[in-house]
Amino acid sequence: IRHIQSFSLRITNATTSTFSFPGIPAVGAGHTVVGSMFFESNTNVITSITDDAGNTYTLLNSLQYGSTSAWHQSFIGINLIGGATQITIHCSGTPTFATQYIFLDEYSNVVSTDGYDALYNSILTADPTSPTIVTTKDNAKIWASWSYDTGSGTLSAGSTYALEVNNTINGVFTEDRDFITHGSISATFHTTVSMTGVAQIVALTPLYILRPQI
Repeated sequence: IRHIQSFSLRITNATTSTFSFPGIPAVGAGHTVVGSMFFESNTNVITSITDDAGNTYTLLNSLQYGSTSAWHQSFIGINLIGGATQITIHCSGTPTFATQYIFLDEYSNVVSTDGYDALYNSILTADPTSPTIVTTKDNAKIWASWSYDTGSGTLSAGSTYALEVNNTINGVFTEDRDFITHGSISATFHTTVSMTGVAQIVALTPLYILRPQI
């Protein structure tokens, strides 16, 4: 599984139940996009995510940031129609706040997910950790994200992970690593100050290419 590109975007005009993030670098045909969104609304939820190439994304974990009005929504699109440059969010109502954040990574050679989970870290910590998942397939790519609601500082990848998205202004961060032998795994993030926020982990399964016997 190969990482293609990362991007994080912020919009300030999310004043209706459907709003878009334009300006995404064109996604390649057959590729996978996995990401999360920092969504602020007291009562409304994200009902679906689409793009301008005709793709529909699968919603993964949805978590509230404690008792605040902020929510985390993760999602994934596998084997996408190529060329998408705009992602559209469909909600059950109008967001409470107009400013929303989205952060994504694009990969090639992904066929499915092999487990995912997320949790809200309510205790201030400088080394937040994701839940542990148990994968069943070898040679996975582990994708993890961290978005914080309390604290600010420098973020860095956990041990054995590579930094992908690092947007301290918007408070979002992603990292990934290869996981050769299936089993239990979690993701750790490093920060220079203690933070609270949401940690997400997703296992991506590679598309195996069968080679002819000689």
